[in-house]
Amino acid sequence: MTVIGVVNADPRQAPRYTTATVQCEEITMDGVTQPVKGKMRVSFPQGFYLAYGDRIQMQGKIESTIETGQLPITSHEGREKIFVEMDFPEVEVLSSHAGNPIISMLFRTREQANEIIFDMIPFPESAVLAGILLGLDTSIPEYLWNGYRASGIAHIIVISGFNISIIAMMLLRFLEGKVREKFQIPFVISMVFLYTILVGADIPVVRAAIMATIGLPAKRIGRKTIGIHNLTLAATLMLVLNPFLIWDMSFQLSFLATLALLILADPLTQWVLRLIYKDEEARDRPHLFLELITTTLCAAFVVFPIIFPLTGTLSLSSIPANIMVAPLQPMIMLLGGSAVLAGLVFPFVSRILGVIVWPLIAACNQIALRLSVHPASLVYLPAWVYWVSLACVTFTILFFLYKQIVGLTKPQPANQISEKRD
Repeated sequence: MTVIGVVNADPRQAPRYTTATVQCEEITMDGVTQPVKGKMRVSFPQGFYLAYGDRIQMQGKIESTIETGQLPITSHEGREKIFVEMDFPEVEVLSSHAGNPIISMLFRTREQANEIIFDMIPFPESAVLAGILLGLDTSIPEYLWNGYRASGIAHIIVISGFNISIIAMMLLRFLEGKVREKFQIPFVISMVFLYTILVGADIPVVRAAIMATIGLPAKRIGRKTIGIHNLTLAATLMLVLNPFLIWDMSFQLSFLATLALLILADPLTQWVLRLIYKDEEARDRPHLFLELITTTLCAAFVVFPIIFPLTGTLSLSSIPANIMVAPLQPMIMLLGGSAVLAGLVFPFVSRILGVIVWPLIAACNQIALRLSVHPASLVYLPAWVYWVSLACVTFTILFFLYKQIVGLTKPQPANQISEKRD
């Protein structure tokens, strides 16, 4: 068959091949041409260059991404509403720049930023920084990927809601006193969504962008936002647009981990503080290290039933590894992002900042590699552990979710309200 379509996403460069998603426009079969709609995944040989917005003609064999008799939820492509694929077709580029000009500009900026990163710091730290900032993780060596996965800290390379939080915070602080208040929030939200498109609009980033869109305006006008409400709205909107996402592991991990931080982390922190301190003033002081431990524990506990069926193991190195890299991640984001932005205008400034951020990334690599090869890093568990963990997680979430919802319905004493106003 001969298919004509437009590349509607940034092609993904893998070590052995390149894949692209094509929005199909017409198909020719047995000499008959007719218009079509829908997406198709196409694989090309290694090194084959395509760009977003290229209109291409492909000739080859079309196959289904879903096996006969199976549901779309069993296939990653099916959950993305991609039901057909074509491997290594004959290709002719008919024209370029057929896509959205803003998205084209963003992808060109990402390519330029990627080049700045690789010129700024040596490999493989440059590959890791490109994954953290831009979502371009295909250059990371396999041994390093395996180390990050085995030590349980691969999430720091994947673009997540944490990146969105840092970007929104940096922009708000930068705009204070420089731009009128009524323009600050629209500008920050616009930048958040542009960054979401820039890094590929993965599920955790889209979730965080929606929550930021809900929460930032409320914060600016002095209205209180409730995390579980924002999370519910984000999940509902995403599932309305694509119901198949509820079977996607990335969707499950992102929302469950965020829910754990919203309903479990604070009660656990307060419980530990009550055990340690008898004085209420001591409990009110910041305890960053304790909060770091409790958030790591809560997130690991909630997502365990999702991850366990894949490996059948418990990673003993995951918690200490997360505790060690958590303070480094925001510094890498801030310094690395500043270096890339500076490199777009002043290349020599980016190299100076690169000298500072490089040891931080190297430290993360060493943590991942050394903890992943420790003989006690993995413990193999029997299959029944899955059902026990699933029951424990379900009960815990429902219990604390109920307590938080009930707590929100109770009016606050007048003295507490006056104290907050003061």
